[in-house]
Amino acid sequence: MRDIIVRPAAWDDLQAIVDITNHYIRTSTCTMKEREEDLDAARERFPLRGERYPLLVAEIGKEVVGWGDLTAHSERTAYRFTVHDAVYVRDDMRRQGIGTVILNALISAAKGLGYHSMIAVIAAPQTPSIGLHHKLGFRDVAHLEQVGFKFEQWVDVMNLQLMF
Repeated sequence: MRDIIVRPAAWDDLQAIVDITNHYIRTSTCTMKEREEDLDAARERFPLRGERYPLLVAEIGKEVVGWGDLTAHSERTAYRFTVHDAVYVRDDMRRQGIGTVILNALISAAKGLGYHSMIAVIAAPQTPSIGLHHKLGFRDVAHLEQVGFKFEQWVDVMNLQLMF
């Protein structure tokens, strides 16, 4: 396996991010989104992220093979020290350590930005993602039954948390 480089996303990465995301929207409960992402919409949102909510990409040999980000837990100011994470790996590159590298980078970024808590919201059937978060110190804090509905079925959602 060649070296995995994690870096802040750039404008040129948005198509790869959209492509990776759309694969999972179409095929998986790892995202509860049901409508595919649009490149133009991604371009509009990209500059609004700001320094507090990094969007990172993982690349191998200049090819984007995954991405991750931190987003606000809530717009209410009392929650300003808590973020959510998301990690996506290109389908053909799964189980090669890319998700671990991305999540480690997000944890480092969250600590560096002064966050106190990081929350992962994961569909219960997504055991690889749950396992990844457990491996990096997240603990289960909630199991919400049948809160998602995708592919004509109810989906339980887990909340996992890492405290700094």
